[in-house]
Amino acid sequence: MSNIHFYTEQDAGKSFELNKGDVIIISLEDNLALGQTWVNAHQPTQGIKYVQSSQAVLPLLPKMPDLSLEVQAGLKIFVYQFEHEGTVTLHQVTAGQTTKTIAYTFKGEVPPPPPKKPISVLVMADAANYLSEKDEKYIYLFDTSKNKHERHTTQCSPEDSLLWRVQTVSPSDLVEVTGIAGSAVNQGIITPPKQHENLWQATVKTATSGTYTYQLHLLLNHQTVVVDLLLEVNGDIKSTQLQTNGHSISI
Repeated sequence: MSNIHFYTEQDAGKSFELNKGDVIIISLEDNLALGQTWVNAHQPTQGIKYVQSSQAVLPLLPKMPDLSLEVQAGLKIFVYQFEHEGTVTLHQVTAGQTTKTIAYTFKGEVPPPPPKKPISVLVMADAANYLSEKDEKYIYLFDTSKNKHERHTTQCSPEDSLLWRVQTVSPSDLVEVTGIAGSAVNQGIITPPKQHENLWQATVKTATSGTYTYQLHLLLNHQTVVVDLLLEVNGDIKSTQLQTNGHSISI
């Protein structure tokens, strides 16, 4: 729905932010007794569409004792429609001569950035082989971050929302998440994960780049399992890192 914006001579020289389709009405006083009016001598710049103009005549004012000229007040009204950035220039003409020039600049409002899509993290467990060998090579991680990264690592940025879910390779196996913990949670790297039906959600709160550990606690075929996973945060602040077990861990 379009909005209507009213402007007077006092608004000249200023810049205004509008939405596409908004209506611009500029109302300017003139003195018809002096042959004074306002004209749209030039079309507005591209982005502003001229619609129409009209002249309103106000009642004739009596002569003032200290004035030798009559004052016939009027209003010149210009109507435009905003498409995108542009300028409206108007000229005051008195007895055929341009006596004043004013301009208004209109810009499009900057739209808010689109909301970030959450990063979905799917953890799959080959239950039989994992429980038999206790080897995390039978735990698989897939996510929607669209970044190439190390196994069991999710790349993310500050304020990203993370959504975890788990399932087993074999539909006959049972798995559920009982919690998400570890240093990434304890240090406030992510908000405490919360469960929403079969999903767990948290938000990345650090602006410090680095790789952070966390643990996914599972109940896999009625057995308690803890899986070590990593978050690689691409933030604005660099961190000090240590190498431990082949991984770079932020401190």
